Amino acid sequence: MLRLKKIFFTISMLSLLLPVFGCDKAPSEAPEARDEAVITVDSRTITVKEYNDALDRLLPPESEEAGPAEIAELKKSILSQLIEEALILDSAIKLGLTVTEAELEVEVEYIKGAVGDEEFNSIVTKRYGSIEGWKDELRRKLLIGKVIEQVITSRVEITEETARIYYDEHISEYRVPEQVHARMILVETETEARKVRKTLTPENFADTAKEVSISPEGERGGDLGFFGKGDMPVEFETISFTTRQGRISRILKTDYGYHIFFIEERRKPVMLEFETVKEDIIEQMAREVAERKFSEWVTTLKRNAEIRIKETLL
Repeated sequence: MLRLKKIFFTISMLSLLLPVFGCDKAPSEAPEARDEAVITVDSRTITVKEYNDALDRLLPPESEEAGPAEIAELKKSILSQLIEEALILDSAIKLGLTVTEAELEVEVEYIKGAVGDEEFNSIVTKRYGSIEGWKDELRRKLLIGKVIEQVITSRVEITEETARIYYDEHISEYRVPEQVHARMILVETETEARKVRKTLTPENFADTAKEVSISPEGERGGDLGFFGKGDMPVEFETISFTTRQGRISRILKTDYGYHIFFIEERRKPVMLEFETVKEDIIEQMAREVAERKFSEWVTTLKRNAEIRIKETLL
């Protein structure tokens, strides 16, 4: 029996980096209202300042162009997220879960290493006012991750037998169609194409593409990689799948110019064996089950909680 891999790190990174790299969209607040509770979830409160700080961090950059209705939907989503986080943090208390200083420092050092010290300090100070303020936020996210791990993901198990049933029921998804590995040269005129075509050999095709091709792939020797039917424009597909391996195609005219293809390799259709895709299936199924169970769990928490929102302060 195989168990779902822990998503502790994923949760902490995604939850953290979204607020760090958000945009400035928070509404202004009157000084006297900053500490007033805008949301109360059982005994836990979220102040006007905390709500506005969340908007500041979580509204995506593209919301700058959004209309009032879209902004309202985004705010509604963030409001729901804050309520869910409050409920999960209450669950942490009931479960006796905490985040140690050692655990916190491991995550701090990893994120600093991923972002870079100089950029990291600049971003964190701008968004949180201080490194300590950011650490407090990170500690919260890590604690939420611990709760989700204990309540949800650690209890999700997908057996090989279950994965095999999924594989058999979705067998068509694991058929890899015929593919070709092609290189392409694109020039502007038929005269140029004919001139280039006369000098081409399988050995010099890549170097010639770098010299004369006007397509972006020219820099890579015209390499288009492997592709199957339906992955490329019909004209490309037709000439690529009718040209034999190791051969250079005839000249093809399109709206873009004049193309010449070289077929490096052909792959026959294959069926991916269960053992090859087993781990991917188990991970996919486990993720889907965990997401469903998390949604059901949070819905139950909300149903059993006393939630009050002061709409006038939003």
